[in-house]
Amino acid sequence: MSSSSRFPTVLDAMEVVMLSNLVYGMKNCEPNDLPPEFPSYLRCEFYEEKSNDGTQVAVVRSDEKKYVAVVYAGTDSAIDVLYDTDLEAVRFGPKHDYLVENKHVKVYGGFNEQVFGDGLYARLLALVSDMILNQYPSYRLIVTGHSLGGANSILTSVAFAIALSPYNHVFVENISVASPRTGTEAFRKYANSLENLSIWRLVLKNDIVPRLPPSMYFWKHPGHTIQMNTNKILCYYLHYGDKVLEYAGVPFPWNDVPFLDPITGSLHHLIKAYIDYIQTRNQTINNETSFVISFVSTKDQLLGVQYDEWSYYNSEDESHNIELTINE
Repeated sequence: MSSSSRFPTVLDAMEVVMLSNLVYGMKNCEPNDLPPEFPSYLRCEFYEEKSNDGTQVAVVRSDEKKYVAVVYAGTDSAIDVLYDTDLEAVRFGPKHDYLVENKHVKVYGGFNEQVFGDGLYARLLALVSDMILNQYPSYRLIVTGHSLGGANSILTSVAFAIALSPYNHVFVENISVASPRTGTEAFRKYANSLENLSIWRLVLKNDIVPRLPPSMYFWKHPGHTIQMNTNKILCYYLHYGDKVLEYAGVPFPWNDVPFLDPITGSLHHLIKAYIDYIQTRNQTINNETSFVISFVSTKDQLLGVQYDEWSYYNSEDESHNIELTINE
């Protein structure tokens, strides 16, 4: 199975949450219409909001940090959409032009339509492949997004990895923020097998959306889970672990605890909560090092190094409370 050559740094995490927040305020790439917080080191190359389903995506470039990034926005109705018990699984890719021969490689139909419907993916691939192959071949290719945008970023990353696989120098880095489950077990295995792709999913405390759709036995997470807890950050190898490699998967309470208090779980889902958490982490560790440097092992779990947010509800310590200031 594929695994990234390196763990994301805290600076990587800060960058993707900033980008994921930024795209919510975008309307186009015109300089006068960009959000006031749009960094001077970024250049907007592409922006589109689909009229039929509201999917928002931008392509930005940083010459200073040497990356090209594809960034999806989420939606306000994420939790309602993902609680729908009639979610349809469809074959991965454009309709009647599937990207994988295996008919069992399926994803949630809503995500698939948002990414591949109306030719959006084809337009993104044409632009991004030209930038990465011809204009900026030494730049990183990063794909990200928050919430449902995180799910769309994962599907796009897998598609990019397939399309760009003939080019040995191209590596697709997906670092998503609060992504829900995206596809079937066959899709998870396929995505994890791609050698030119890494998938890292940031999950803050008891954020409820990564635990959705609720049917965890059908809908699966590809890639590694970076679980950002109150007191520590834990990284779970391919989310479910690997007994042969002696890597632990997320413990069972990870799936259920957020539903004990869905209001708090919804607060943990806010992009501002992710920004605040990572900014605080950045102040306490070396910027040049990863904020996670190893996967949780099965031995670690035996020694008590586990996801511990379920104690949140029984603790008298108020330090876990998130103070949020919402800009009107």
